[in-house]
Amino acid sequence: MSTEDNGSEQKPTIVLSKKHGKFISIGTIGVIAVLVVLALILLISNYVEKSKPTGDCVKDTKSTACQELKLATPLLPAPKARQLSVVAAKIQSLKNYQKDTNLEYVLLTYNINMSDPSGASKNYNLLVADYKPSIGYDSLLGKNALKPAVLKTIVDALQQIKLHPNFHIYGMKQ
Repeated sequence: MSTEDNGSEQKPTIVLSKKHGKFISIGTIGVIAVLVVLALILLISNYVEKSKPTGDCVKDTKSTACQELKLATPLLPAPKARQLSVVAAKIQSLKNYQKDTNLEYVLLTYNINMSDPSGASKNYNLLVADYKPSIGYDSLLGKNALKPAVLKTIVDALQQIKLHPNFHIYGMKQ
């Protein structure tokens, strides 16, 4: 701003300068920078969405983890263990599956059903590290999903069978 001096009265006038023009170009650069940051946030959130642990898979239809959990759930009973092997392989190829208790549960169940004590022990340790009793498992797994304490006894029994191959559980088919 400057003032004109015509003798008795001073009127303020606005003077546009190059500095103001630079401000506009800096503002434009700022807007572009904000747009770039927003685009990066959207890309990162999309990536995180695809690799994040399952949440509520009943509502979630997009995440890869939930899609695999939906495929695995009907295959969890022991007689379907061979069919579950395909889904288990896909789960293991997912990034960060080791941070998802629901996917770890599927893999642990697969290991138990296949009588694989070392795989069961590995997946049990992953599950216990991530399991939060206040959250539990996804509702897709149902209320019959076994708690870690029960799973521990099964994993321990598998380990004993591995250590003592002549050990038999009364009433089980040979």
